[in-house]
Amino acid sequence: MSRTSRVFADITLTVLFIMVVLLGMIFVISIPDGIVDAVDADYSRGWTYDDGTSAVLTKLNRSEGVHAISTTIYSEDIKGASLCTDASNLFFDVYLGDKLIYSFHPDLPGFYGKYYGNYVHFINIPQFNDEETLRIEYEALLDTDWASFRNMRLTEPSFYFRSIVQNNLLRFMECFIILLIGLAIVLFGFIFDRKNERFTQTISLGVVAVILACYSNSGSLLIQVITNNSATPRIIDLVCLMLLPIPTIIYIAMFTGFLRKWFVKAVIGVAALNTVMNFVLVRTTGKDFHDFLIITHLIIGVGLLLCFYMIFRHISQKGLRKGTALLVISGTIIFVAGAIDMVRYYFRNSTDTALFTRYGLMVFIIIMGYNEIKELILISEKSIKTELMAKVAYTDALTGIPNREALYLYEKEIRESKPGTVYQVFQLDLNYLKKANDEFGHLEGDKLIIAAARAIDGSFGFYGKCFRTGGDEFIAVVKEDADKALKEFDIQVGRANSNEDLALKVPLSIAYGSAEFIAGTSNIAEVEAIADGEMYKMKKQMKAERKD
Repeated sequence: MSRTSRVFADITLTVLFIMVVLLGMIFVISIPDGIVDAVDADYSRGWTYDDGTSAVLTKLNRSEGVHAISTTIYSEDIKGASLCTDASNLFFDVYLGDKLIYSFHPDLPGFYGKYYGNYVHFINIPQFNDEETLRIEYEALLDTDWASFRNMRLTEPSFYFRSIVQNNLLRFMECFIILLIGLAIVLFGFIFDRKNERFTQTISLGVVAVILACYSNSGSLLIQVITNNSATPRIIDLVCLMLLPIPTIIYIAMFTGFLRKWFVKAVIGVAALNTVMNFVLVRTTGKDFHDFLIITHLIIGVGLLLCFYMIFRHISQKGLRKGTALLVISGTIIFVAGAIDMVRYYFRNSTDTALFTRYGLMVFIIIMGYNEIKELILISEKSIKTELMAKVAYTDALTGIPNREALYLYEKEIRESKPGTVYQVFQLDLNYLKKANDEFGHLEGDKLIIAAARAIDGSFGFYGKCFRTGGDEFIAVVKEDADKALKEFDIQVGRANSNEDLALKVPLSIAYGSAEFIAGTSNIAEVEAIADGEMYKMKKQMKAERKD
């Protein structure tokens, strides 16, 4: 890169850096919104059950039946604010005194299961005088801390929404970036590797990234708030877990060369069956996906152990190469991260079930995605070089049409075609080439050969294949429409001779003969000899008719 180009590149990168900083400041700096004495009170404390005992909103009484919690609310504290909370897996009604002011009993489709996940509520508090009792009657759908009220505040809905965005945006953006990387890897696979075995490996890594990106967004409330839908993101999380072993094992099996092993197919089959059976059981038994989650986790655990087994078998057989070392490092990171999050889920009821997985995933995708794209680019460069070499080997340098070597390959192809398939083989020979060379020089002779090649390729090449097999010799093979090819051939020769720009000093004249080849019956060498004989008959006739 020249010094000037480098300077302009640095200027461009500086502009990009400024834009990234400004975008970040959108979420860091805020200005007052004009509300005087804005309300923002913590309402996660001060609630009691009917018997007077204190209620902890994140650890509610979740025994069967309807329970009630109450608190006192004062009119001077409201000032138009709403009761805002993130509720999980609770049906509930809110009363101000004896008046029902909010009711939440969603009717989920059968395939969603029993639980709706996290849902953000903005509960409007009507005007009243002095003080009133705020009462919530609830029914827990799940006997864990996943059935609770979280972050309950008396505040402006816009403030609450803003806090959700600020608290979850980084997590959401991390997942979104990983999603884009996964889609980019898939796109790279289609662009660079679609026809190779490695295509499966590349696509599976991209799909792993997409699945984990969707799953690791678990707990972020942005989608729930924006779409007013909490059940579908929950189903996405669960389906991601169920499907995760399939592309993961395919990727590792392709990387290590174990794809055809029975245990790989078995675990993939079990994961697919588990996904189908989850939906069948939820739909038919009335249970929830959560009730079968332990099976999904066990399959993931078995899949991870199988992955490490394949990796270490691969290392023992072929040694520790750079790509394998990167896989071991990144795989270990995400394995440990996933294990930590699983422990947090079962023993600590963490609200962010993918905290460590999210960061482990970023490391895994960055390392393996970089390695995969780099390998694809190298393979693409080699493929381009191979194609160029093949083109040189099988293309006539002067005319640009296939040469005799290409004809040999095509002869093999038509010999192996379906028995009974009929081809018309043409032998063509250029007239007056010696005259052009002797009287006007070899440049004029080359011009005549090129004109002949264009006429033959523009006619026979449109309906079949044509080849230059010698100095003034050509062969064309047409499967169908041989008569149309011949008519077009005569037109092309006429156009070449009348083309003032081409200005041939010797008229273009080509003799030809043809013979029929039948796959499974004919001998290609004999057919070409017959066509050659017919061509010489025509050449002799044309020579007799020649007047110069």
